[in-house]
Amino acid sequence: MENALWFIGGFVVARLFSYLNSVVQSYLLIKQAEFDCLRMLGSAAESMAFFAEIRKKLIADNDLPSEIKNQIKIQANIDGHLVKTWKRAAIDNLVSCYPARYRRSLQFHDWESAMLRLTELYKNPKKN
Repeated sequence: MENALWFIGGFVVARLFSYLNSVVQSYLLIKQAEFDCLRMLGSAAESMAFFAEIRKKLIADNDLPSEIKNQIKIQANIDGHLVKTWKRAAIDNLVSCYPARYRRSLQFHDWESAMLRLTELYKNPKKN
Protein backbone atom coordinates (compact mmCIF):
# COMPACT_ATOMS: atom_id res chain seq x y z
CA MET A 1 0.00 0.00 0.00
CA GLU A 2 2.80 2.36 0.93
CA ASN A 3 4.51 1.70 -2.41
CA ALA A 4 1.31 2.59 -4.25
CA LEU A 5 1.12 5.93 -2.39
CA TRP A 6 4.74 6.68 -3.26
CA PHE A 7 4.05 5.80 -6.87
CA ILE A 8 0.97 8.02 -7.03
CA GLY A 9 2.78 10.84 -5.23
CA GLY A 10 5.71 10.55 -7.63
CA PHE A 11 3.36 10.54 -10.59
CA VAL A 12 1.61 13.71 -9.37
CA VAL A 13 4.91 15.49 -8.72
CA ALA A 14 6.27 14.45 -12.13
CA ARG A 15 3.11 15.76 -13.85
CA LEU A 16 3.37 19.02 -11.90
CA PHE A 17 7.01 19.51 -12.89
CA SER A 18 6.21 18.62 -16.48
CA TYR A 19 3.39 21.18 -16.57
CA LEU A 20 5.54 23.90 -15.00
CA ASN A 21 8.34 23.15 -17.45
CA SER A 22 5.99 23.45 -20.41
CA VAL A 23 4.61 26.76 -19.10
CA VAL A 24 8.11 28.18 -18.63
CA GLN A 25 9.24 26.96 -22.06
CA SER A 26 6.12 28.45 -23.68
CA TYR A 27 6.70 31.76 -21.93
CA LEU A 28 10.33 31.91 -23.07
CA LEU A 29 9.35 31.05 -26.63
CA ILE A 30 6.65 33.73 -26.69
CA LYS A 31 9.03 36.35 -25.29
CA GLN A 32 11.68 35.49 -27.89
CA ALA A 33 9.06 35.75 -30.65
CA GLU A 34 7.97 39.12 -29.24
CA PHE A 35 11.57 40.37 -29.31
CA ASP A 36 12.04 39.11 -32.88
CA CYS A 37 8.82 40.78 -34.04
CA LEU A 38 9.80 44.07 -32.41
CA ARG A 39 13.23 43.88 -34.07
CA MET A 40 11.63 43.38 -37.50
CA LEU A 41 9.19 46.24 -36.93
CA GLY A 42 11.98 48.50 -35.71
CA SER A 43 14.14 47.63 -38.70
CA ALA A 44 11.29 48.37 -41.12
CA ALA A 45 10.59 51.69 -39.40
CA GLU A 46 14.29 52.56 -39.58
CA SER A 47 14.27 51.92 -43.33
CA MET A 48 11.19 54.11 -43.75
CA ALA A 49 12.88 56.91 -41.79
CA PHE A 50 15.95 56.57 -43.99
CA PHE A 51 13.83 57.06 -47.13
CA ALA A 52 12.14 60.06 -45.53
CA GLU A 53 15.57 61.62 -44.93
CA ILE A 54 16.52 61.02 -48.56
CA ARG A 55 13.32 62.79 -49.60
CA LYS A 56 14.18 65.76 -47.37
CA LYS A 57 17.60 66.01 -48.98
CA LEU A 58 16.02 65.91 -52.44
CA ILE A 59 13.59 68.66 -51.50
CA ALA A 60 16.48 70.79 -50.19
CA ASP A 61 18.43 70.30 -53.45
CA ASN A 62 18.47 73.61 -55.36
CA ASP A 63 19.15 71.92 -58.71
CA LEU A 64 15.83 70.06 -58.66
CA PRO A 65 12.90 71.75 -60.47
CA SER A 66 10.14 73.03 -58.17
CA GLU A 67 7.49 70.87 -59.89
CA ILE A 68 9.39 67.71 -58.96
CA LYS A 69 9.97 69.04 -55.43
CA ASN A 70 6.22 69.58 -55.03
CA GLN A 71 5.52 66.03 -56.17
CA ILE A 72 8.08 64.71 -53.69
CA LYS A 73 6.47 66.78 -50.91
CA ILE A 74 3.04 65.40 -51.76
CA GLN A 75 4.39 61.85 -51.76
CA ALA A 76 6.22 62.50 -48.47
CA ASN A 77 2.96 63.66 -46.84
CA ILE A 78 1.12 60.59 -48.09
CA ASP A 79 3.92 58.30 -46.93
CA GLY A 80 4.03 60.00 -43.53
CA HIS A 81 0.34 59.30 -43.02
CA LEU A 82 0.72 55.72 -44.22
CA VAL A 83 3.68 55.10 -41.90
CA LYS A 84 1.70 56.34 -38.88
CA THR A 85 -1.19 54.09 -39.84
CA TRP A 86 1.17 51.15 -40.40
CA LYS A 87 2.81 51.62 -36.99
CA ARG A 88 -0.54 51.68 -35.21
CA ALA A 89 -1.83 48.65 -37.14
CA ALA A 90 1.39 46.68 -36.64
CA ILE A 91 1.31 47.06 -32.86
CA ASP A 92 -2.45 46.45 -32.68
CA ASN A 93 -2.03 43.25 -34.70
CA LEU A 94 0.91 42.10 -32.58
CA VAL A 95 -1.06 42.66 -29.38
CA SER A 96 -4.21 40.99 -30.73
CA CYS A 97 -2.26 37.95 -32.00
CA TYR A 98 -0.38 37.55 -28.72
CA PRO A 99 -1.59 34.45 -26.88
CA ALA A 100 -4.32 35.45 -24.42
CA ARG A 101 -2.66 33.43 -21.68
CA TYR A 102 0.46 35.63 -21.80
CA ARG A 103 -1.03 38.95 -22.93
CA ARG A 104 -0.77 40.44 -19.43
CA SER A 105 3.02 40.12 -19.68
CA LEU A 106 3.16 42.60 -22.57
CA GLN A 107 4.87 45.80 -21.58
CA PHE A 108 3.63 47.88 -24.52
CA HIS A 109 0.39 48.77 -26.27
CA ASP A 110 1.48 51.49 -28.69
CA TRP A 111 4.41 52.23 -31.00
CA GLU A 112 6.38 54.46 -28.63
CA SER A 113 6.21 52.04 -25.71
CA ALA A 114 7.03 49.12 -28.07
CA MET A 115 10.18 50.86 -29.28
CA LEU A 116 11.12 51.68 -25.66
CA ARG A 117 10.69 47.98 -24.86
CA LEU A 118 12.89 47.09 -27.86
CA THR A 119 15.58 49.50 -26.64
CA GLU A 120 15.36 47.97 -23.18
CA LEU A 121 15.72 44.47 -24.64
CA TYR A 122 18.77 45.53 -26.65
CA LYS A 123 20.39 47.00 -23.53
CA ASN A 124 19.51 44.01 -21.31
CA PRO A 125 19.04 40.91 -23.46
CA LYS A 126 18.88 38.68 -20.37
CA LYS A 127 16.05 40.71 -18.85
CA ASN A 128 12.98 39.39 -20.59
